[in-house]
Amino acid sequence: MADSDKNILITPNRGQTAVPSIVFTGQNNTPLTLSVGNAGDLVYSAPTAGTFFTLGNTISTDIFSITDSGSTPVFKVTTTEIVANLPISGAAGSTLMTDISNLCDGDRTVFDIKSEQTIITTTYIIDSKDLEVTVNGQRLTPYTLPQPSAWMPAFDCYSSKMFRVRENRLIIYNAPDVGSQVSVVIRKTAASKQQQRYPFRPATIALGD
Repeated sequence: MADSDKNILITPNRGQTAVPSIVFTGQNNTPLTLSVGNAGDLVYSAPTAGTFFTLGNTISTDIFSITDSGSTPVFKVTTTEIVANLPISGAAGSTLMTDISNLCDGDRTVFDIKSEQTIITTTYIIDSKDLEVTVNGQRLTPYTLPQPSAWMPAFDCYSSKMFRVRENRLIIYNAPDVGSQVSVVIRKTAASKQQQRYPFRPATIALGD
Protein backbone atom coordinates (compact mmCIF):
# COMPACT_ATOMS: atom_id res chain seq x y z
CA MET A 1 0.00 0.00 0.00
CA ALA A 2 1.64 3.15 -1.25
CA ASP A 3 1.01 6.27 -3.28
CA SER A 4 2.38 4.37 -6.28
CA ASP A 5 -0.69 2.09 -6.13
CA LYS A 6 -3.02 4.97 -6.98
CA ASN A 7 -4.46 4.60 -10.46
CA ILE A 8 -7.52 5.06 -12.67
CA LEU A 9 -7.82 2.49 -15.45
CA ILE A 10 -10.39 3.09 -18.22
CA THR A 11 -11.26 0.11 -20.40
CA PRO A 12 -13.70 0.96 -23.26
CA ASN A 13 -13.95 -2.66 -24.51
CA ARG A 14 -15.07 -1.51 -27.94
CA GLY A 15 -15.84 -4.47 -30.16
CA GLN A 16 -15.65 -6.82 -27.13
CA THR A 17 -18.34 -8.74 -25.24
CA ALA A 18 -17.03 -7.38 -21.91
CA VAL A 19 -18.72 -4.21 -20.67
CA PRO A 20 -16.90 -0.84 -20.44
CA SER A 21 -15.42 -0.17 -17.02
CA ILE A 22 -13.40 2.26 -14.95
CA VAL A 23 -11.28 0.87 -12.12
CA PHE A 24 -10.34 3.28 -9.32
CA THR A 25 -7.47 2.29 -7.04
CA GLY A 26 -6.45 4.28 -3.97
CA GLN A 27 -3.50 4.10 -1.64
CA ASN A 28 -4.85 1.03 0.12
CA ASN A 29 -4.68 -0.85 -3.20
CA THR A 30 -8.36 -1.90 -3.05
CA PRO A 31 -9.86 -1.36 -6.50
CA LEU A 32 -13.38 -0.05 -7.00
CA THR A 33 -14.95 -0.79 -10.37
CA LEU A 34 -17.62 1.24 -12.14
CA SER A 35 -19.02 -0.63 -15.12
CA VAL A 36 -21.73 0.12 -17.68
CA GLY A 37 -24.08 -2.79 -18.38
CA ASN A 38 -25.57 -3.57 -21.77
CA ALA A 39 -28.85 -1.97 -20.66
CA GLY A 40 -27.01 1.22 -19.68
CA ASP A 41 -27.12 0.63 -15.93
CA LEU A 42 -24.16 1.72 -13.80
CA VAL A 43 -22.76 -0.90 -11.44
CA TYR A 44 -20.29 -0.31 -8.61
CA SER A 45 -18.41 -3.38 -7.38
CA ALA A 46 -15.34 -4.32 -5.36
CA PRO A 47 -13.42 -7.61 -4.94
CA THR A 48 -14.28 -7.88 -1.25
CA ALA A 49 -17.90 -6.74 -1.48
CA GLY A 50 -19.09 -7.82 -4.91
CA THR A 51 -21.75 -5.65 -6.53
CA PHE A 52 -22.98 -3.20 -3.89
CA PHE A 53 -24.65 -0.37 -5.81
CA THR A 54 -26.59 -0.35 -9.07
CA LEU A 55 -28.10 2.67 -10.81
CA GLY A 56 -30.76 1.72 -13.37
CA ASN A 57 -31.25 3.34 -16.75
CA THR A 58 -34.86 2.45 -17.61
CA ILE A 59 -38.20 2.57 -15.80
CA SER A 60 -38.56 -1.20 -16.23
CA THR A 61 -35.67 -1.85 -13.83
CA ASP A 62 -34.83 -0.74 -10.30
CA ILE A 63 -33.96 2.96 -10.20
CA PHE A 64 -31.18 2.05 -7.82
CA SER A 65 -30.39 -0.77 -5.42
CA ILE A 66 -27.90 -1.48 -2.64
CA THR A 67 -26.68 -4.97 -1.78
CA ASP A 68 -24.68 -6.38 1.12
CA SER A 69 -21.39 -8.32 0.99
CA GLY A 70 -23.28 -11.46 -0.04
CA SER A 71 -24.93 -9.63 -2.99
CA THR A 72 -28.32 -9.80 -1.23
CA PRO A 73 -30.50 -6.73 -1.90
CA VAL A 74 -30.97 -4.69 1.29
CA PHE A 75 -32.47 -1.51 -0.17
CA LYS A 76 -33.92 -0.59 -3.55
CA VAL A 77 -36.07 2.03 -5.20
CA THR A 78 -38.37 1.25 -8.11
CA THR A 79 -40.89 3.39 -9.97
CA THR A 80 -43.65 2.15 -7.66
CA GLU A 81 -42.11 1.43 -4.26
CA ILE A 82 -39.20 1.66 -1.84
CA VAL A 83 -38.15 -1.71 -0.45
CA ALA A 84 -35.92 -2.00 2.62
CA ASN A 85 -34.82 -5.50 3.62
CA LEU A 86 -33.16 -4.33 6.83
CA PRO A 87 -34.23 -2.07 9.66
CA ILE A 88 -33.86 1.67 9.27
CA SER A 89 -32.11 2.95 12.40
CA GLY A 90 -33.31 6.06 14.17
CA ALA A 91 -36.48 7.18 15.89
CA ALA A 92 -38.23 7.87 12.59
CA GLY A 93 -37.21 4.64 10.89
CA SER A 94 -39.59 1.69 10.57
CA THR A 95 -39.73 -1.44 8.44
CA LEU A 96 -42.88 -3.53 7.97
CA MET A 97 -42.10 -7.25 8.11
CA THR A 98 -43.78 -9.99 6.06
CA ASP A 99 -47.37 -10.64 7.18
CA ILE A 100 -47.68 -13.74 9.40
CA SER A 101 -51.46 -13.59 9.88
CA ASN A 102 -52.06 -16.59 7.61
CA LEU A 103 -49.78 -18.72 9.82
CA CYS A 104 -51.89 -18.29 12.96
CA ASP A 105 -53.69 -21.48 13.95
CA GLY A 106 -54.32 -21.12 17.68
CA ASP A 107 -51.36 -23.32 18.58
CA ARG A 108 -48.33 -21.80 16.90
CA THR A 109 -46.33 -19.36 18.99
CA VAL A 110 -43.00 -19.13 17.11
CA PHE A 111 -42.71 -17.33 13.76
CA ASP A 112 -39.79 -16.49 11.47
CA ILE A 113 -39.23 -12.75 11.09
CA LYS A 114 -39.08 -12.08 7.37
CA SER A 115 -38.81 -9.14 5.02
CA GLU A 116 -39.93 -9.75 1.44
CA GLN A 117 -40.16 -13.49 2.30
CA THR A 118 -36.48 -13.55 3.35
CA ILE A 119 -35.56 -14.33 6.96
CA ILE A 120 -33.74 -11.31 8.34
CA THR A 121 -30.17 -11.44 9.62
CA THR A 122 -29.94 -11.96 13.37
CA THR A 123 -27.78 -8.84 13.80
CA TYR A 124 -30.67 -6.62 12.65
CA ILE A 125 -32.57 -7.07 15.94
CA ILE A 126 -30.79 -6.54 19.25
CA ASP A 127 -33.69 -6.48 21.70
CA SER A 128 -37.37 -7.41 21.77
CA LYS A 129 -38.30 -3.74 22.11
CA ASP A 130 -36.92 -3.17 18.59
CA LEU A 131 -40.17 -4.71 17.33
CA GLU A 132 -43.73 -3.48 17.53
CA VAL A 133 -46.15 -6.41 17.45
CA THR A 134 -49.90 -5.90 17.17
CA VAL A 135 -52.50 -8.70 17.31
CA ASN A 136 -56.05 -7.77 16.30
CA GLY A 137 -55.32 -4.12 17.03
CA GLN A 138 -53.85 -4.79 20.48
CA ARG A 139 -50.21 -3.86 20.90
CA LEU A 140 -48.21 -6.48 22.78
CA THR A 141 -45.56 -5.78 25.41
CA PRO A 142 -41.92 -6.64 24.56
CA TYR A 143 -40.09 -9.09 26.81
CA THR A 144 -37.45 -7.61 29.12
CA LEU A 145 -34.52 -9.74 30.22
CA PRO A 146 -34.35 -10.01 34.04
CA GLN A 147 -31.07 -8.95 35.57
CA PRO A 148 -29.65 -11.66 37.87
CA SER A 149 -27.67 -10.97 41.03
CA ALA A 150 -25.73 -12.90 43.64
CA TRP A 151 -28.88 -13.21 45.78
CA MET A 152 -31.51 -13.67 43.11
CA PRO A 153 -31.10 -15.80 39.98
CA ALA A 154 -32.58 -14.80 36.66
CA PHE A 155 -36.12 -15.95 36.03
CA ASP A 156 -38.26 -16.07 32.93
CA CYS A 157 -41.67 -14.57 33.58
CA TYR A 158 -44.12 -13.39 30.98
CA SER A 159 -47.77 -12.56 30.46
CA SER A 160 -50.26 -13.55 27.78
CA LYS A 161 -49.94 -10.07 26.26
CA MET A 162 -46.18 -10.28 25.77
CA PHE A 163 -43.84 -11.25 22.95
CA ARG A 164 -40.14 -12.04 22.73
CA VAL A 165 -37.53 -12.04 19.98
CA ARG A 166 -34.92 -14.78 19.92
CA GLU A 167 -32.38 -14.16 17.12
CA ASN A 168 -34.60 -13.89 14.00
CA ARG A 169 -37.70 -15.56 15.45
CA LEU A 170 -40.75 -14.01 17.08
CA ILE A 171 -42.36 -15.69 20.09
CA ILE A 172 -45.94 -14.68 20.88
CA TYR A 173 -46.68 -16.24 24.27
CA ASN A 174 -50.44 -16.36 23.69
CA ALA A 175 -50.82 -18.19 20.35
CA PRO A 176 -52.97 -16.10 17.96
CA ASP A 177 -56.18 -17.77 16.84
CA VAL A 178 -57.11 -18.58 13.25
CA GLY A 179 -58.09 -15.39 11.45
CA SER A 180 -56.04 -13.13 13.70
CA GLN A 181 -54.48 -10.06 12.12
CA VAL A 182 -50.84 -9.75 13.18
CA SER A 183 -48.62 -6.78 12.32
CA VAL A 184 -44.85 -6.90 12.89
CA VAL A 185 -42.82 -3.69 12.48
CA ILE A 186 -39.16 -3.06 13.24
CA ARG A 187 -38.97 0.43 14.71
CA LYS A 188 -35.25 0.81 15.37
CA THR A 189 -32.16 -1.17 16.34
CA ALA A 190 -31.14 -0.91 19.99
CA ALA A 191 -27.53 -0.56 21.05
CA SER A 192 -27.93 -3.20 23.76
CA LYS A 193 -30.51 -5.43 25.44
CA GLN A 194 -32.65 -3.83 28.10
CA GLN A 195 -32.62 -5.56 31.50
CA GLN A 196 -35.31 -5.49 34.14
CA ARG A 197 -34.00 -4.51 37.56
CA TYR A 198 -35.49 -5.62 40.83
CA PRO A 199 -37.26 -2.83 42.80
CA PHE A 200 -34.98 -3.57 45.75
CA ARG A 201 -31.30 -4.35 46.32
CA PRO A 202 -29.75 -7.51 47.80
CA ALA A 203 -28.24 -5.33 50.56
CA THR A 204 -31.68 -4.25 51.75
CA ILE A 205 -32.81 -7.88 51.90
CA ALA A 206 -29.78 -8.83 54.02
CA LEU A 207 -30.54 -5.97 56.42
CA GLY A 208 -34.17 -6.97 56.67
CA ASP A 209 -35.70 -3.89 54.98
